[in-house]
Amino acid sequence: MINNLKLKIEDKCGFEIKQLSNCESLSMLIFMETGNDISYNTLRRLFGLVKKTNPSKSTLNILSQYLGYKNYDTFCSKYPKKMNWDLNQKVYSHVASNPIDALKFMELHYSENFDLELIISFVGGLIILDNMIVLKATFCSEILNPEKYNYSQILYFGNCVGPLLKKTQLKIIELKQTKYFTSMVYNSFIDISSLNGNYGAFTKAVNSTTKNLEQKLFTDCILFLKNFLNEKKLIEVKNNLPITEIHPILYGRYVGLNVFDGLTEKNRKSISSFIDYIQNSDQKIDYLYEFIFACLLSGDAKLLSYLEKVKNIVKSSGAFYQEYHYNIIYLVRAILKLSRGEKIEKEIKELKTNTFFRNSHQDFIDIFISVMDYHSSKEKKLNTYNMLSQKIGYPFFNESYCKNYFGLNT
Repeated sequence: MINNLKLKIEDKCGFEIKQLSNCESLSMLIFMETGNDISYNTLRRLFGLVKKTNPSKSTLNILSQYLGYKNYDTFCSKYPKKMNWDLNQKVYSHVASNPIDALKFMELHYSENFDLELIISFVGGLIILDNMIVLKATFCSEILNPEKYNYSQILYFGNCVGPLLKKTQLKIIELKQTKYFTSMVYNSFIDISSLNGNYGAFTKAVNSTTKNLEQKLFTDCILFLKNFLNEKKLIEVKNNLPITEIHPILYGRYVGLNVFDGLTEKNRKSISSFIDYIQNSDQKIDYLYEFIFACLLSGDAKLLSYLEKVKNIVKSSGAFYQEYHYNIIYLVRAILKLSRGEKIEKEIKELKTNTFFRNSHQDFIDIFISVMDYHSSKEKKLNTYNMLSQKIGYPFFNESYCKNYFGLNT
């Protein structure tokens, strides 16, 4: 927001702040307008002419008063709405007619409070227009530098853009050489329903070239799952990183391979150690998300029941993406109730209508819900399940999987 403040100040005073004389002039203008004094040295630090320091709240208040606002808080609450409206209109007007100009305009006006929704809409427009040239330029632009966003924002971006790419004929392999596509979309939108298509091809390409150990582990896990779902020989996945250097979601995915690989004594010990490790973690739901998904896929009610022993898996105020993660716990509890012979009509309705999951897993979640529908209904019809399994196209999801789900690992 401070960048917005500086841009607005330059707009008002009528000159860019590039040298000492500019700071001296601006200091005088601010004093004449507000009656408050800000030294030219403070302005030099603010505009980066000398080593930057964080401006004080009183400095920000005076600068906001110069712009006609009561204080900095008022500026923050009111100004961006008008600014973003103007920016958005200009970008949208150029998306179809001259998208490269729209990209340059966004780059010129980018700030730490830039509207991520606008970038998502812009990228979505490029996908719909099949404009690979500008898409490549966008994923090389600093407006999509992942260092500018937190994990929740990256996950949100990927799960908004990913489904659009999934429904087009664009070859995402062409985006592999861009600076930020892998980190902003590929790593965050895990398109497990397209492992035999675009996403699988991209994974194979990244896996064969990456020198990053965490990226290697991630792609190994995805290729392992691809073989599992296609009922092919499973690959060996090695991990040379300590737990502390692996993102919790990825570590949960890695431990989940033990479920797919057959619950040998060795694998059960690995899973037990994993459960013990996360007991006191404040990121418990992140560690569990992909591991629970593996248990759901395997139909291992015993493992799902064991998860009930994990302490304090309760919904709490955390990152937005965790709201989706907690919903998988609701799904687990419904399946466990059904496995015990209890009625779950209420839970199924909730899962179908009011419960949301990450877009990258939704196709599989729909299959799990259809399996529950089958086992909880008297008619025992496979129509919905067969339609969903054919849509995904993996041999693993045959009719036997649905009919015997609660006996797959008994």
